Amino acid sequence: MKKKSVALFVSTALLVLPFVVVADYYPDAKPLQVFIDVTLGVVAGLFAAFAVVMFFVAGILFLSARGEPEKIKQARAALFWGIIGVVVGLLARGVVPEFLRLLGV
Repeated sequence: MKKKSVALFVSTALLVLPFVVVADYYPDAKPLQVFIDVTLGVVAGLFAAFAVVMFFVAGILFLSARGEPEKIKQARAALFWGIIGVVVGLLARGVVPEFLRLLGV
């Protein structure tokens, strides 16, 4: 039980820390804007990490396929989802700020 509570505390601290640090950099910014900026940064980082992992997995799957059609199909699917991760991450960094600008936030 103690390990779970320590892990929960550490993960919570790591999730809250960017908000605390960014609040110091933007003292005149609106809290909602800071929250959205930090959240977008975290989401973009997660999508980038997801894409790297998926490209790595796809490469290993391609190498271990040895010409088997089913394994090659699985490797292509992993590569496809890695590309989707990159596209969604890029869209999140571009579409959300534009939407906020239209709303006037």
